[in-house]
Amino acid sequence: MNHLYTYFAQTQASLSDLAAREAEKMEARQITQRTGGVEFKGTLETGYRFCLWSRTASRLLLLLNRADSVEESKDIFALSADVPWEEHIHPSSTIAVRCTSRNASWVTNTHATALVAKDAIADRMREITGTRPDVDAKNPDLQIHVHVEGREAYIYLDLSGISLHKRGYHQRSGKASLKEHLAASILIRSGWDQFEGPLLDPFCGSATISIEAALMKLNIAPGLYHQDRFGFLSWMQHDPVLWRNLLKQADDLKRTSAGQLPLIAAWDNDPKALDAARANINEAGLRGRILVQFKDAKRISQRDLEPFEDKRGMIVTDMPYGVRTGTDEDLPELYAQFGKVLTSQFKGWYASILTQDPDLLSSLRLKPSRTNSIMNGPLECILGRYELFEDRDRERMAEKRQAPEELSSGAQMFANRLMKNWKQLRKYLKASGVTSYRIYDADMPEYSAAIDIYEKTWIHLQEYAPPKTVDPEGAER
Repeated sequence: MNHLYTYFAQTQASLSDLAAREAEKMEARQITQRTGGVEFKGTLETGYRFCLWSRTASRLLLLLNRADSVEESKDIFALSADVPWEEHIHPSSTIAVRCTSRNASWVTNTHATALVAKDAIADRMREITGTRPDVDAKNPDLQIHVHVEGREAYIYLDLSGISLHKRGYHQRSGKASLKEHLAASILIRSGWDQFEGPLLDPFCGSATISIEAALMKLNIAPGLYHQDRFGFLSWMQHDPVLWRNLLKQADDLKRTSAGQLPLIAAWDNDPKALDAARANINEAGLRGRILVQFKDAKRISQRDLEPFEDKRGMIVTDMPYGVRTGTDEDLPELYAQFGKVLTSQFKGWYASILTQDPDLLSSLRLKPSRTNSIMNGPLECILGRYELFEDRDRERMAEKRQAPEELSSGAQMFANRLMKNWKQLRKYLKASGVTSYRIYDADMPEYSAAIDIYEKTWIHLQEYAPPKTVDPEGAER
């Protein structure tokens, strides 16, 4: 029976379900979403496949030891010294030890804690092998991660080496470029992996979204781009035969899928961005597979859409939001104009738009079918997903939204109370700039609920449990 290892795939909280789904495809077991990523068990092949094929994770760590009663540095030393490093690190290899901490007040300096673990590793290696590994903080053969979570501590070996998001094709990028694993995650959130039509990124920048979209459809493993830079290649328990077989399988799949690609278009109105896009596309081995064009997204006409041959497609794009781009452009106006283009030119399409400001998303004047939170570096962004209906669909929906029959007396009283509350609040809200507030809080016993408005965009309704004195059927009604 193959040995089962415990792995931890690092990813941001809002994407952990995607990494969990990937782990499941690699035949992982006991998959658990945790803070900062996904823990799972699997064979060595499971770990190799994850490193080779994951599109959404940033690192894959192998658990070597853990403890649940860590309170000071000497506990870290003991935990680290207990690992049989002579079975993992070749005496001639270089190492780097890094530490992260969360909710552990005794860890005042993560660098100092990492040094404690490094000393424990070095002492054990010297005692057993007669030599201690050299430290290379910038380009080590093996990286060791120490993570302290409250009173728990974990010792990991980094199997990924460089971050998994660094596919290797990003030769040129702008200062606001989307990382590869975030672009892939946005595409999966949008349903691109199951979509059969064309794709357009009208604000393509360095073409990361378009490239990742092509890699998915062509079944190209992201790890093929940096197959010689994985951390496990310097690990003493590395199985080179297994790894070569997995690489061959991935390469064979890449060749057999070479012709299966719908139209993918990358547009931008910045010539420098398009130069970067072409350079990255070429580096990814996708020359001629992605349509790169100079287009202004605010002025798209039906003539621009002729290459799509009237097929219903999907728009996935990272729109400008000014935080890192430093643009002086009138962003609300840009979003408003692009919203008009979406409704007039892309009827029947789907659209997913990433931005940092919910107010900018509101400027599209479109109602999202779903929204997702995604961290883009230090920026908390929002992904709005839209269905751009045909005219006949809009008319059908408008008919359904026609005024209902006359409200009951109770419902009318409730509506009147909401309007009264709003009239009392709106002057204060306008003067104070407050955009999130409670407009109703069980003001009427017959309607026992709290209603909150967030960022002038979302409504959150919570029903209070009815008291025992209230008839259950009446409360339900």
